[in-house]
Amino acid sequence: MITNTQAKYRHALPQLQGGWFLTDGGLETTLVFHDGIDLPYFAACDMLKEPAGIKHLKAYYEPYIEQAKTRGAGFILESATWRAHPDFGEKLGYTPQGLADLNRLAIGMLEELRETHETERMPMVISGCIGPRANASCKSHEELDNSEELDVGNPEELGQQYQEMLGRMNHVNILGGCCGTDHRHIDAIGRACADHFRFTGEYLQT
Repeated sequence: MITNTQAKYRHALPQLQGGWFLTDGGLETTLVFHDGIDLPYFAACDMLKEPAGIKHLKAYYEPYIEQAKTRGAGFILESATWRAHPDFGEKLGYTPQGLADLNRLAIGMLEELRETHETERMPMVISGCIGPRANASCKSHEELDNSEELDVGNPEELGQQYQEMLGRMNHVNILGGCCGTDHRHIDAIGRACADHFRFTGEYLQT
């Protein structure tokens, strides 16, 4: 288990120096609805306690990383720690120390992925997920809460909506998804938005 992590880009985040970056989609909805995994309290972080769970999580990130490589984008590795905080840690049966160890393990797993895949033309930044990301569905929260099946929406339409958003908010350079999105949505976003960014230097620059 990796417990001593180092912040490679803390003082020089590449996404602030130009270029564009992709990230992953809806981790928990992919695991539950596509992979058939029972997540207690919708907590993907609980998978980190078993080697098989870590292996599955690593495999989840692989297609997203390949899409970034194909599009000439950097990649943001978002940690599987959405529920790894004291409120849900207690519900999941973790002690404070156990929860801290789980967070370190999540980052250590991403460091291993970065060590395997990062190149000079594809910088990979490790992050805890903060801020808005788009859902796949256009349904209301009430409709989604009462739904027994995952609504994946329309990946191509979502990609076009991102393209339109960039026309109004051209400072945005990190693109990903949230609940209901998967590698199909990120692929559509990448195809729709790649032309917005022009290639210069060692990776895409805005």
